[in-house]
Amino acid sequence: MHNLKTAPEEADKALQLLERLQDVLESELSLMRERRTDELAEITTYKTELVEDLNRLTQRLAPLLAKKDDPAAARLLEKLEECRSLNTRNGVFARTAAEGARSAMVLLRTTLSFDDVTLYDAKGDLAERREARSFGHV
Repeated sequence: MHNLKTAPEEADKALQLLERLQDVLESELSLMRERRTDELAEITTYKTELVEDLNRLTQRLAPLLAKKDDPAAARLLEKLEECRSLNTRNGVFARTAAEGARSAMVLLRTTLSFDDVTLYDAKGDLAERREARSFGHV
């Protein structure tokens, strides 16, 4: 069993990791909104490392976290819940964005498969006429 004398130090370390994770989750959402995929891949790797470190640390802190009346435990549990909430929010955003991309692809495939489509300009005049193309072909 782990020595509980180091629990305050480990609790502080866990709190610092959770604060970093919160920052990473906020950055992750910004990067998703801005569609900065290269940076998003990097931050996702860092987020995964933080979560793994936190998982190891919280397993050792289980006896402390079980103490409902301990202020350090309450602070950690509150931060954990905040991080879960932010991660859930980011997951919803990512799923919504992915669904939007899938819908756009379906629309493109449908539009590109129309035979001899006539397009009109903003005044309603005939703008151009194009022939159907298979998606992925010019």
